[in-house]
Amino acid sequence: MKSQCFDVAKGGNFESHIKCYVDSSDKKSSSQILNQPFKKYQQVRFPRFLLSEYLHGFWFKFCLENSSNQPQDYVLTMGEVYSQEYHINSSQSVNYTVLLSQDKRLTQNAYYFDHKYLKINIKPKEKLEILVKVKDKTGQQFLLQPNIKTEAQEHTERLKNLYEERFALAQNLMLKSILAFVMIFVSMQYFFTRYKFLLYYALYLLGMLLFHLYGFSFSSYYETPFTAIPFFKFELRQNFYVIITQIFYMLFLREFLGVYEKGSSLQKAIFKYQHYLFLILLILEILCSVVLQRLDFELIISLVTQFIVVSISIYLLITMFTSKHLKAPLAIRLASLVLFVGVIIGFLSATFEWVKTTSPLLQYYPNYFFNFCVLAEVFLYSLAIGQLYFKTVSEKSFLNQKIALSELNMLRSQINPHFLFNSLNSIKSLVISERKHEAASFLTEFSALIRNILQKSREQFLNLEEELSFTESYLKIEKKRFEDGFEYEINVQKSLLEKLVPAFILQPFVENSIKHGFHELSEKGKINIEISEKEEHIHVQITDNGIGRSQSARIKLSENGHQSFGTQLILDRLKILNDIYGWKIAFEIIDLEKGTRVVMTIPFFD
Repeated sequence: MKSQCFDVAKGGNFESHIKCYVDSSDKKSSSQILNQPFKKYQQVRFPRFLLSEYLHGFWFKFCLENSSNQPQDYVLTMGEVYSQEYHINSSQSVNYTVLLSQDKRLTQNAYYFDHKYLKINIKPKEKLEILVKVKDKTGQQFLLQPNIKTEAQEHTERLKNLYEERFALAQNLMLKSILAFVMIFVSMQYFFTRYKFLLYYALYLLGMLLFHLYGFSFSSYYETPFTAIPFFKFELRQNFYVIITQIFYMLFLREFLGVYEKGSSLQKAIFKYQHYLFLILLILEILCSVVLQRLDFELIISLVTQFIVVSISIYLLITMFTSKHLKAPLAIRLASLVLFVGVIIGFLSATFEWVKTTSPLLQYYPNYFFNFCVLAEVFLYSLAIGQLYFKTVSEKSFLNQKIALSELNMLRSQINPHFLFNSLNSIKSLVISERKHEAASFLTEFSALIRNILQKSREQFLNLEEELSFTESYLKIEKKRFEDGFEYEINVQKSLLEKLVPAFILQPFVENSIKHGFHELSEKGKINIEISEKEEHIHVQITDNGIGRSQSARIKLSENGHQSFGTQLILDRLKILNDIYGWKIAFEIIDLEKGTRVVMTIPFFD
């Protein structure tokens, strides 16, 4: 290999001594490369971003000599690239090869302080003929910056760079610290509340943190998880973290805004199918970058992702500011607007180089426009989440007050004056008639029922066995009071007896059958209670052969008698329980040809 040598002792323009050859096949060996037509370094145009060129091998050759009488330690680099493979032929020693790579820890590289430098010692009057193969990966700038300097010069420059870029480093650290803190705080809130939107927001913040850490990890002066596990930096590209972030961002908005509950058909469809779209992009991203390792295809996926993200962001902004179905809080609207503006300005400023995109310390230089908007967005979203949290706590407190009132009303409905008056009159009649044994039995069952009501009145739930025991006690008393004017039958699947149901849920419907269904009934009344399991629900049927709801209503209207509120009270209570516990208790009253049937399905509650 013959070329004019660069004298490190005298200095000068190092680049003018470099020659270049591009091996588009990337299959030629170092010995074959020497016979290829090299061009002067300044005559070769290198792309700013590699497309299919990432498959090429960029070869450089040059000669170094030390004309002084003193040995010198130098650091040599071809720039901020993925790998540099040095083949060195010394006039005073044997040949040797050194590989520098960004996927190595700093302690594994030839120069402890920076992965891009090769430390060499040139002896007096020694010449080094050097052949270098450079490889890079697409998706980041192809920064060829050949340079050679003494260790002292490199130390001085590094200190200068650290000082000049102190604000960029501080801003980067501040942003990541805030993202990490808010993510941990929101995760703890989810642990205590189990609100899904908090989980999705924490995962969104994690995605955003990984997105920023990805660029930060390309600096030699910081250790990040990406540095320890290069797979997450080189096989999984930055677009992977963009897609992950976008998926959880949309899930967060869907849950926070209640799209599936309040949104229009179009809004539900868009929020549903955009997840499939991003999952497809995620699969393609992994396929191109990890499986096929076609980074040119991966770059196309990245561009498509950016277009889709911008399009969906525009739709979200329009929806949040104009939708009549989804009334987004002001903080959410402003957060989405700020983030969208940050993405657009950050992308344009980097594309058209209005701001710095790289530096000696940070290959991914922080975009102040984008980072400031991310901080503002996190603040506004956190504010919106805080407002919703306090609103939810207030509503839950209000619901607890309502259910307490409902319990009092239910207790009053269980011990209603009409039932007490009639029962005590029945006992009185038995005593006057000197039917002492019957009176004593009636009084025992009546007192047991009242005691059961008072003991269980504070319970929100009872197991089905306790609920049926209370209901049967009530039926026995009413049957005695009506002197066997009706009969009843209870059939229950035994495996359900330990399942929980809302307390005193059956008695009001049984009472309606006795009080209104059997009123003026010409035959003996019958009540049938059937309880079975159906699709992991407790299926309840209460059937009577009474006069039916319409005739009962006409009789009550003509008599202007007492109106029963038992059924309405139990329905109000079930609605409140649904609001608090998220139960889906289905309830239906069916008018039969003769009589009425109440049908309930109660989900299993553990």
